[in-house]
Amino acid sequence: MLSALASVPRYPCAQLPTPVQRLAELGRALGIPELWIKRDDLSGTLYGGNKIRKLSFLLGQALEEKRHRIVTAGAIGSHHSLATTLYGRRAGLEVEAALFPQPPTDHVKANLAANLGAGAHPIPLRSPIEVPFVLALRSRRSGAMLIPGGGSSPRGAIGYVEAALELAEQVRTGELPEPDLAIVPLGTGGTAAGLELGLRLAGLRTRLLAVRVIDRIIGNATTVVRLAHRIQKEMHRFDPALPWVRVGRCDVEHRQFGGRYGEATPAAIDAAHQARALEGIELETTYTAKALAAIVCRAREGSLPNGPILFWNTFSSVRPPGYDPTGAAIRHLLPPQWKHIFDDENMWDD
Repeated sequence: MLSALASVPRYPCAQLPTPVQRLAELGRALGIPELWIKRDDLSGTLYGGNKIRKLSFLLGQALEEKRHRIVTAGAIGSHHSLATTLYGRRAGLEVEAALFPQPPTDHVKANLAANLGAGAHPIPLRSPIEVPFVLALRSRRSGAMLIPGGGSSPRGAIGYVEAALELAEQVRTGELPEPDLAIVPLGTGGTAAGLELGLRLAGLRTRLLAVRVIDRIIGNATTVVRLAHRIQKEMHRFDPALPWVRVGRCDVEHRQFGGRYGEATPAAIDAAHQARALEGIELETTYTAKALAAIVCRAREGSLPNGPILFWNTFSSVRPPGYDPTGAAIRHLLPPQWKHIFDDENMWDD
C-alpha cells in the first residue's frame, strides 16, 4: 500500500519511520497495562512533530509547480508556521506567515523567536477572523502557493495516511500490538483525517480518538470526515487503482479544550509533568499534553478499551535554532504591533 504514494511529489524533510515504544512507567501509574507512544516528535532532524509529514508533500508540490513563495497562517507560537519556515527556507522558498494572538507562554514566545530568526516574513493579525482574507490576497501574487493553517490540505494530509500505513507495518512486524485505540490532538484536522483514512486503508481495527484543542467550529467530526474524503480523491489522482474506503465517523473528545486556543489547562499541565517525570518525554500544553490528559481522564473514569492504547506524539523533541523565550536575538525583527510581546505576558488577554 505504501507504494501507492510513490508517485506523489515530496521534499525530503521527514525521517521515517518514526519509532514506537511502550510507556511502561506511565502506563503503570495510570493503570493501563499496554500504553504505547508513536514518536512523531522524532520525525525530522531540523524540527520534528506532525507538521513534517505534511510538509514533505506540500513542499514537494511547491517545488514541482516551480513556486518561490509559501503563504501560510497560524497563531504566534504556531508549530506549523515554524516548521514551514525552517523547511521552506531550506528548500529555497520565501515564507510569509500571517500570525494571530494566543496566550504567550514561554514556549509560544520561543517558537515565535525561532520562526522570525529562521527567516519568516510575519504578517501580524489581530484575530483569526482575518486569516482567510489575508491569505486570499497574498496567495494571488505570482509564484505564491497557499498552505492552509496546520498544513491541513488534502495533499498535506496524505502524510498521515502514510503514517497510518507505517503503523500497520510496525504492527505486522511485531514492533507493537495492534492498538484498540489511538489518541491524537485535533486542531485543523489534517492529522486526524489522514489517520482515519489510513487506518481504514490499512485494514486495522484501531479506533481513533481526536482530542479537540481548537474552537469547535474548526475542530469537529464533520470537518475531519469531509477532509478524509477529499484526501482520498487527491490520492486517486495519483493512483486510480487505490481502493475506495468509507470514513463515516470520527470520535472527538471535547472536554480538554480549556475555553480558548492555547490555554494551558491544569489537566494538560499535570499530564505534561507526568510524561516528563515518568518517561522523560516533553510535551506542550496546546496540543499534546491535552491529548495525554484525555487518556488520563478516561483511565480514571474506566472508559478506555481493555487492549493496547497508542498515544500519538505530534510535538517536536528537536529544539530549533533560535528557540529562546526572551527573544533577545530577534527583537529588531518584531513588527510594531509585537514590540512588547516579550515583556508583557498579559498583552493578549481579553
